[in-house]
Amino acid sequence: MISEKIVEKTIDDAIALFRESELNAIYSRRAVRSYSHQRVSSELVDKLIDAAIQAPSAMNSQPWGFVVIQNQELIHELSVKVTSDFDVFYEATTLIIVYAKKDGFEPVGDCYLAIQNLMLAATALGLGTCPIGYARETLKSEEWRQKLSIPSDYVPVLPIVVGYTQDVPTKSDRSPPQIFKWIK
Repeated sequence: MISEKIVEKTIDDAIALFRESELNAIYSRRAVRSYSHQRVSSELVDKLIDAAIQAPSAMNSQPWGFVVIQNQELIHELSVKVTSDFDVFYEATTLIIVYAKKDGFEPVGDCYLAIQNLMLAATALGLGTCPIGYARETLKSEEWRQKLSIPSDYVPVLPIVVGYTQDVPTKSDRSPPQIFKWIK
């Protein structure tokens, strides 16, 4: 009887700790734009993608596909193709591009859920991320589709840079939520 209570208490504590760390990742995630040159390990990238694919999807369609680039020359080449004004990938050592199947019910929306999982997992693992929507149009080009071997039935959703942060931005203010109606 006492041991059952201890087990229950331990499980409750573990659940509470998990929920606290989950909330911590949500509230501490930032768009990081300053990275060290330390490469993110393949094992950590695998964990991020595994976290991403735990996202819900309409009718369990799981419409996502991924490209991981850790070749600095290729990341730089893509950045220059996007714009020559600055490094759109902020010298991060890892770029993860999320693709969605063209057909299905809300595949792009499903991929955004996966992206949020990936970014929160990165935060929990001590990594920084930044979604780079500016690169999406370049990734749609035939040149980059071929270069990255993207199947014709997939479209780029969002590239995310991942890396070890040099500077973590301060929290930006959030506007109060716009709740249009609360029906009880």
